[in-house]
Amino acid sequence: MLNKTEIHCHRPLRLLDRSTAQMWLGGVARARWELEAGLHLGDTLIASATQVGYFVDRSQLRPVAMPRGLYQEWLAARDVV
Repeated sequence: MLNKTEIHCHRPLRLLDRSTAQMWLGGVARARWELEAGLHLGDTLIASATQVGYFVDRSQLRPVAMPRGLYQEWLAARDVV
């Protein structure tokens, strides 16, 4: 469940500028996740964003722990990078 989104614009971007975007999982806690993103024009950071959310039980809409298998995959992928 998405809880919060923050976007910070650092520089202007024109309509025909060829920008690139990157997105990554910034952090994981027991029930919480954080997704981060950056928009670049060449080497210049144009905008950055963070989204925070929680894993929830859909029937009760209460936070639950991240599934163990998913957490293990995240740990393994983080160690590779």
